[in-house]
Formats: sequence, structure tokens, C-alpha cells
Amino acid sequence: MTDELFETLMENVVAGDDVVVVESCRKALAAGISSRDIVTKGLARGMRKIARDLAKEGTYLDTILGAAFAFSAGVETIKDELPRNRPCAAAHHVA
Repeated sequence: MTDELFETLMENVVAGDDVVVVESCRKALAAGISSRDIVTKGLARGMRKIARDLAKEGTYLDTILGAAFAFSAGVETIKDELPRNRPCAAAHHVA
């Protein structure tokens, strides 16, 4: 079930379906899946696929914006469960 939820999250971020993304995030939290895993194994995978598609063959702006909106809706749904007061890993890579 866990892998199915991650796959559903990824696919629906790509599809820009914020309703299914929010519902899937709630199901994942109820199933005891960590917010970190929801982001890294589900939501972010969808955005990475959008980025690969853009780099490989191009994609339409509405597709990119739809995916970003669905991703944001998912993060908004789980934001209270996200770890607090931890430095962003990307901050260590700033020149």
C-alpha cells in the first residue's frame, strides 16, 4: 500500500491533480507514513519527472504550473507534520 500511495502521489503531481494529491497525503499520514517520505518518495518524484520531461522533450507551461500547484497543495496538507528547526540541506551547497 505504501508504494502505491507514493506512485499515486507522483502520478498526480505530474497530472496536476491537487484534489487527489491532498487526499493521498491525508491517507499517507493516516497510514503512519512520515512527512519526509511523503515529500521525497511521492511529491518530489513528481516534480523531478516534470523536470526530466521538460529537459528531454519540452513541456507546456500549464503542465509545469499544474504540477507545482499540486505539489504545493500536498506540502500544505502535511506542513504541520514536517520537521521543524532543521537547516535545509540545500543551504550547505550555497557558494
